[in-house]
Amino acid sequence: MTANADPTTPAARPAVVRTVPELRDAVAALRADGHDVKVLHRDARFGYKAGAMAAGLRVARGESYSVGDLFAGVRWFPSIAVASILFGLAFVSTGLCLFIPGIVLSLGWSTYALLIVDRNLGPIEALSESWRATTGHKVNLLLLGLLLVALGIPAACACGLGLLLLIPVATIAQAFAYLRM
Repeated sequence: MTANADPTTPAARPAVVRTVPELRDAVAALRADGHDVKVLHRDARFGYKAGAMAAGLRVARGESYSVGDLFAGVRWFPSIAVASILFGLAFVSTGLCLFIPGIVLSLGWSTYALLIVDRNLGPIEALSESWRATTGHKVNLLLLGLLLVALGIPAACACGLGLLLLIPVATIAQAFAYLRM
């Protein structure tokens, strides 16, 4: 954009909006052109992982679910955040030193968030119970993870549109695996 360009003209607007301030500027320009534009933005981005897991568990159990279930995960945020930090620290410390133990650790703790959502466990309890629950199931969890990665590569290559289908399917598949342990 040149120094003398009018920012409200279509040629002067950025083709891609990457930040919230850029979005606000683009919306202001569109409104100045007479377009009725509304922006729906959510500042708090936590709770969706747990909500998606809760919905996935409901589907895996054959229970009814609603879109509102996706937004019900905020109550589990503190426990999932603490467990995720502990998981990340342990994985990085073992993964950097020894590759195989890092994978074993990640498989052993792979159900901690589902346990927090399903049984309302605290972070330490969930990590301990996940390790216990995955005993004898780590190979199957590894195969499921490899399958999801194999499906994720083409899903991501399709401009990410395939992920819109794969992510819910993966969440439900993980819930099914968790319930079968």
